[in-house]
Amino acid sequence: MAEVIAPSKDELNEDFQLKQKFKELDRNHNGMLEMEEFGELLRQKGNEFSDDEVKLLFDSVDRNKTGRIMFDEFVDYIFSQRQPKKLTKKERIAVEARHATSQMFSEVLQVDVHGCAFHPDLNGTFEQAEEFNGRPTFDREYPRSVIFYGWTEGRRKVGWFAAKVRPQKGPVKRYKMFNPSPEAQCVNLCSSCWETPAGERDKRMVTSAVDRDLWDKEVTAGTCLEEELWDGEGRQAEEEEDDGEWEVTPAADDEEQCWEREWWEEVGEGVEDFASEDVGEDSYTHGDHVADDGEEEGSAEPFEDEDFPPGPNALGISLAKATQGVAEVGPHHLVDGWTRLTKVHENPCLFKHIVPEDVLGQTDAVNRWFLCACATVAEYPAWIQSMFGRTTRLTPDGKYTVRLYHPGKKEFVKVVVDDCVPTKEGKPAFTGVTYEGEVWASLIEKAFAKLCCSYKNMQWGSVAYGLLYLCGGGGAESWARTRSGRWKRSYTVWKGKASDTIDRRRAEGVMADGVEIDMDRLWATLREYMEFCYPVACTPEKAKEDESGLTSDWTYSLIATREVQVQNKILRMVRLRNPFSATEWSGRWGDKSQAWEECPIAMNQLKFTPKADATFWMAFSDFAKYFETIDLVRKSLPVQGCRDAIIDTLKRTLMKREVSWWGKRTEEE
Repeated sequence: MAEVIAPSKDELNEDFQLKQKFKELDRNHNGMLEMEEFGELLRQKGNEFSDDEVKLLFDSVDRNKTGRIMFDEFVDYIFSQRQPKKLTKKERIAVEARHATSQMFSEVLQVDVHGCAFHPDLNGTFEQAEEFNGRPTFDREYPRSVIFYGWTEGRRKVGWFAAKVRPQKGPVKRYKMFNPSPEAQCVNLCSSCWETPAGERDKRMVTSAVDRDLWDKEVTAGTCLEEELWDGEGRQAEEEEDDGEWEVTPAADDEEQCWEREWWEEVGEGVEDFASEDVGEDSYTHGDHVADDGEEEGSAEPFEDEDFPPGPNALGISLAKATQGVAEVGPHHLVDGWTRLTKVHENPCLFKHIVPEDVLGQTDAVNRWFLCACATVAEYPAWIQSMFGRTTRLTPDGKYTVRLYHPGKKEFVKVVVDDCVPTKEGKPAFTGVTYEGEVWASLIEKAFAKLCCSYKNMQWGSVAYGLLYLCGGGGAESWARTRSGRWKRSYTVWKGKASDTIDRRRAEGVMADGVEIDMDRLWATLREYMEFCYPVACTPEKAKEDESGLTSDWTYSLIATREVQVQNKILRMVRLRNPFSATEWSGRWGDKSQAWEECPIAMNQLKFTPKADATFWMAFSDFAKYFETIDLVRKSLPVQGCRDAIIDTLKRTLMKREVSWWGKRTEEE
């Protein structure tokens, strides 16, 4: 493998900024702009452009002539604009077009519903129909069903509904499933769990856009490196092996039951039951603001948390240091003030898209371990949103309740906080605020700081414990690569008390249980983690950073494992995301690798398209070589709002297991 030069900190920060800018222009997060979308963008403000003019402008940006504007072309364009030259009229139009892209999202003609347990008749494909309440609807003739945007009487529930029929106008009275995502412009962009009228959540139900790209499933040609291919030897033994307490693959007669049990809610996960709605007058008219559950119109007195007020105690420093004008919370950060989150962005909001790349505000944040865990969990947006209960928008008084897991109490606890956070030069000192103004990460960070008594107590920690605090599951586990190439397991052991706050330094323990596995068993284990939708974070080996181009300063989220049949052997592939930089794996199977052209069967089966989303594929043999630690919690997280890689895995799992569990049937209201 050719030597790869690891990027410097300055280069990583510049990549991070460029990536944020590209995301601002790429509203739907599909990693590219197409000519049709570009034409819609140019004509948004009433400007008249012929098709030829649109094509001319598009071609000026699409320098690789691929018919799509990719991230590299965007970077080239940005750097070209730094040159002191006078722009032509068409170039100025192109610049304006990029700024308007935030109002654009790709047209979705069909959506698939998968995994609905409470109403299995909803599973299947829906076609786009006429608009209703300003957003597209999707319907199906048989079994008769329709998905649409609306609200119930009294505006108690606002979002997307699945029902047999939709109302001609006014509020929704009868429906099967509801998704509380009022900001979603299309049903595939919902980022909350679907739920029944009684408030029972279906963590597996997901609505996704049908892939319009054509992939040749008949392709069988391809060549790979010998070390990348596996003959499948030992697979049957792995599936039948029983290790007593550690049983990665359940016994055959109990396999389905065990898999289904993972998807039941744990105590404390749920939100308040709003099954019985107050009947009120339908005062909503299209274009008016729709209040969320519990949201009151008008202004409110800002809430101030007396139990965790802004100041030295919350930061965890002495009053003497605080009187010097700045508060040093870590080796690279100076907190110079406290600011309400509504003041850190022109258009602040609680949620919009919930993407992992938006968690980290500073690449050298002192609580990076916790932010890495947040980024891994953000691969499952519906879980992040569920941590705030029914709250989906900013509250008038800045008061929020955040759900976290308390290992000492062995249950979820609700932490009340205000929205005043430590800042540096007017921005949150550690977490990021997205380009669209999402502030959820800063609120989760503050809730955890309150739980462990101060921000200073967040300076150190392990990603495994971070995942535990965010997701529960009873305990977290880690796999570490040994010098011999085997993988040794350890797990979290809580040594603290069940008090309201936690003393992390005394309480957090780790113990090895003596389990060691080889690469083949590790592969089977990782595949099961993906089938169960567990959050998994992976850390590269620091000594091999220069060779791999990966950085050990933060973790990479594992989002997919796939097998491709090549030359009567198996190509094992993993997909990861670097949540804090545009920098990706640049070795074999990276976005620019020739391996894809040499193995078209892999390209088609994995539906590979290079995108500027910081995700990348790599062979499992390289993964085992360059990554040395794997952290996770055995907790199945909800899939609505996930990216395609996770949703595809769930679809394959549902088909493979032929799930027969329908859950608890719920009739329409």
